[in-house]
Amino acid sequence: MSIGKIAVSIANLGLEFWAHVLKKPFIDPVSKGRQRFEDNFREDHLRPYSHEQFARLPRYEQCVNCGLCDAACAAAKGPAAGLEPSLIPISVSRAQPLFHCAADLAALYAACGECRACEEACPNGVPIREIAAMVTEC
Repeated sequence: MSIGKIAVSIANLGLEFWAHVLKKPFIDPVSKGRQRFEDNFREDHLRPYSHEQFARLPRYEQCVNCGLCDAACAAAKGPAAGLEPSLIPISVSRAQPLFHCAADLAALYAACGECRACEEACPNGVPIREIAAMVTEC
C-alpha cells in the first residue's frame, strides 16, 4: 500500500471521527435508540421496557409455577374458566413475544376483580395483578 493511500485513509478516518464528535451533542441518543429498537423488533412483537418495568422484573420472575395461585383463583373457576393466573407471570418471564396474544389474559384480568387471592396464595409474593396490567397494556 502506498504512503498516499495510507494518508488518505487516515484523513478520512479523522474526518469521520470529528463529524461524529461534533454531531453527537445535537442528537438525542435515547429517543433515536428507542425508535430504532421499536422499528427493528416490531414484527417480533418485542417492546422495550420502561426503567420502572425493568426494575420490577426480578419480582415478576419469582414465579416457580407451583399452581397455588390457580387453586385460589375464583375467576379461573367461574367467568374465566380455563384461564389460570399462573399464565400471567409465565408470560412475562418466559415469552415476551407473546404479549400481543394476551387477549385471554386480559379476559382473566377483567374477570379478576380485586380479591387478590392468587397473590395471597403465592409463596414468593409475585404481584400477579400488577404483571397482568403490564402485559395487557401491550
